[in-house]
Amino acid sequence: MKRCGTILIALFVLMSIMPVWADVDYEAEVLHDLNLIEGTGNGFNLGARLTRAEAATFIVSVLGKTNHVLNNADRYKNTVFSDVPAGEWYAPFVGYCKQNSIVAGTGGGKFEPGAYVSEKSFLTMLLQALGYKADLDYNWNSVYQKAYEIGVSDDIQDTVRTEDNFLYTRADVVHAIYNSLDTRFKGKTLILSEFLFREHICNKNMLRKHNLLKEDKKASESKKINVINENTLEVVFNEPIYELTADQISIFINNRNIRVKSVNKKNDITFEIITDDSMNSSNKYTIEIKNIIDEDGFVTPSIKSEFQGVKKSLNIPKDFAIVSVTPISNNQVDVRFSREVDANSKQPLLYKFGLAGGVLNEGNFQNLKAEVMGEKSSHVLITFIDYKLNPENNYTLYVRPDFMSANGERLKNGNGDQMDFSGSLAHFDNFTVDDVELVDDHFVKVSFSRSVDENTALRSSNYTLSRMSRNDRRTASDVYFYRDGKKTYDDVVMVRFSTILEDEEYEIEIDDVKDIYQHQKIRRFTDDIYGGADKAFGPELIDVEAVNRSEIHLIFDQPLSKSADNTTIKIDNKNYSSNQILDPEDESVLIVYLKKNLYLKEDEDYTLKVKRGIADYLGRKTTEEQEMDFMGTDEQKPDIYVKEAVMSAPNKIQITFSEPVKESDLNDIDLYKVKYETGSIDRTIFPVKISPLSSTKTVLTLESAYADGNMVVEIKRVHSISGQFTSKDLEVDVQNRD
Repeated sequence: MKRCGTILIALFVLMSIMPVWADVDYEAEVLHDLNLIEGTGNGFNLGARLTRAEAATFIVSVLGKTNHVLNNADRYKNTVFSDVPAGEWYAPFVGYCKQNSIVAGTGGGKFEPGAYVSEKSFLTMLLQALGYKADLDYNWNSVYQKAYEIGVSDDIQDTVRTEDNFLYTRADVVHAIYNSLDTRFKGKTLILSEFLFREHICNKNMLRKHNLLKEDKKASESKKINVINENTLEVVFNEPIYELTADQISIFINNRNIRVKSVNKKNDITFEIITDDSMNSSNKYTIEIKNIIDEDGFVTPSIKSEFQGVKKSLNIPKDFAIVSVTPISNNQVDVRFSREVDANSKQPLLYKFGLAGGVLNEGNFQNLKAEVMGEKSSHVLITFIDYKLNPENNYTLYVRPDFMSANGERLKNGNGDQMDFSGSLAHFDNFTVDDVELVDDHFVKVSFSRSVDENTALRSSNYTLSRMSRNDRRTASDVYFYRDGKKTYDDVVMVRFSTILEDEEYEIEIDDVKDIYQHQKIRRFTDDIYGGADKAFGPELIDVEAVNRSEIHLIFDQPLSKSADNTTIKIDNKNYSSNQILDPEDESVLIVYLKKNLYLKEDEDYTLKVKRGIADYLGRKTTEEQEMDFMGTDEQKPDIYVKEAVMSAPNKIQITFSEPVKESDLNDIDLYKVKYETGSIDRTIFPVKISPLSSTKTVLTLESAYADGNMVVEIKRVHSISGQFTSKDLEVDVQNRD
């Protein structure tokens, strides 16, 4: 245990000369116990003033450097100040403070060691000693404000004071240093009192005696990690935390780092972490946080936690466009589109890559290879032949306007598309099974970490289920891609087994399922399943909507089978239906067209019944009749019209009707003709081919391309799918052509 040297500040005039507040006297006793000041039998002379030389000596003591300065006096005694002789007792103390930017002098090369120190001058020394820099963290006019801000001052008036105090006493100095015992050095993890203990200036017993020893009763821990989205985390700690910066945080997956952009403090225990790289793998990530400082100044060196990422929420555009660009290796990217792509998408000339605003790679057969990932796929895998992606760079993919969907649509209505992406592989992880869920007594839902290869993922023999209580191992009977009403998921499958018994334990094994790139595959993944799910039940009717007096929509909780349009539907025990179809936009909706003599009436109550046996897309049938009441309407059905006619290719026009029309009208080429006008040319063009895409869409193919001029499609009357309604002759301008 080292005590301050004999040339510490000796304060020795009788206390009776000037009265002192009792708490300051106590504070002086504390500083004495901590070996920061020395007294005499007559007290600490708190009413006297302090010279600038004594102030420098005091600051050295506060920093625990008294013995260091005395033992290295020759190093510090020769100062730049002309009025500080090297032989004076205070010279090495002034020299140390000057060399460590704690004092600057009074101007003209002088220090004025015998002059009394003012309040602002001493507070400046103390701030500098604690690591705060003049003209950076504060200036001469804001000394008081900075002192109050960090806790050196506890006088609220210091928030507005600017004028200096030239009657600054030793009592004032003691009070400022006492306050500083609980203050952190700028950029450091220790408060001053703990620093003094670690520097062996005072002992733990003295700190404990004066309630200055703050012992950490519990280490900091991450209590919860909330994944807000693919670039945002919330970390909730078990106790209040002083601060957290991006430099303290590391996030990684499979030894790849996720770059942390910023940290926002939401409250005392909750911090929001923003990342540059997406955490869009559903695999486990690890977060490590170092040097966590709690509100009492205690430091936890490091904590590690794991959390589950989130799958990237893709914004699927309504038109034919790029959805995502994902690097899967240092020379390959997966490009996902919003529609299934044409087989010609494998042509490298359709693609171009940019870097930093310039052209990196004009696609050709020498530098790019493109593959469509499956017979019916929205994924194209592009391989760089002679280039490797830099994880620190951002790139741009450009796809040409003549890039086609499988349905003949041109990309972005013939304008082409582009998307920026990072060269980092941080979000591309090992291909795994994310989740296994027992849905009912026949189906198990399996979620993968990314899109799967259709051939292996839908192969029944790749899924087996073993009953643990006996030697009962069975292979799946069917496998389907999971669907909701509007979307088919290429990373989730529904696996059908024979009956899964209640109160029985099973083990499912998944083997040889490949990812969509066929780079990785699942090898003998197993998971436990406990029987007890509900029995398989077909689609549940959840709502009935009277769209108009001649049309109602039956809304189910899951997509229906193609046979659902043959289901018996009765209203008030009568067969109201003249025709039924699945909604082409949402297969969980069954559209029922009513007979002319049985149109609905406004404000009349009806009871609808769906006969048992209606099936969902997995073949699960209802075993009971379903019934639901609904209110009628007298609103009339709007006329059939053309929503849009779009030039989807140089010689193709895609026509979209406002509602489903008869299949024969979508196939009848004689109903359609095109008026073409440019300059002095005015002619009629007849399509050479017609190709229905759905019950609302058909594509006209013209004999040749037409680059300029105006085009109008004329359509003879078409019929609603119910056969009850016929449109007028229709005309529509062709839009979105180059």
